[in-house]
Amino acid sequence: MTLDYRGDEKRSKDLFHQMLKDKNCIESELQESLEWEGMDDDKPYRIVVVRSGNIDDAPEALKEVEGWMIDKLLAFKRVFGPRLTE
Repeated sequence: MTLDYRGDEKRSKDLFHQMLKDKNCIESELQESLEWEGMDDDKPYRIVVVRSGNIDDAPEALKEVEGWMIDKLLAFKRVFGPRLTE
C-alpha cells in the first residue's frame, strides 16, 4: 500500500506516521510483519507485505500467489480501511 494522499506530501507523511504509531496493533491484526518504507523521508510512504514469486512460475504456483494476493488485499482493507477514514 502506498500512501499518496492526492499529491499532498505532508498529508501522506502524516498518515504514514499515524499508521506507524499503531504498527504493533496493525501487524498483530494482520498476523503479518510488514515493511514500513519512507521513514527516512526520501522515498514514497509505503507499507508492504512481501512474498516471493515469479511470473515464470508454474501455473499452480501462480494460482497460489493470486489467492494470497487477494487474501492480503482484503486483510489490508479490513485493517487499514477504518484507520484511513478516521
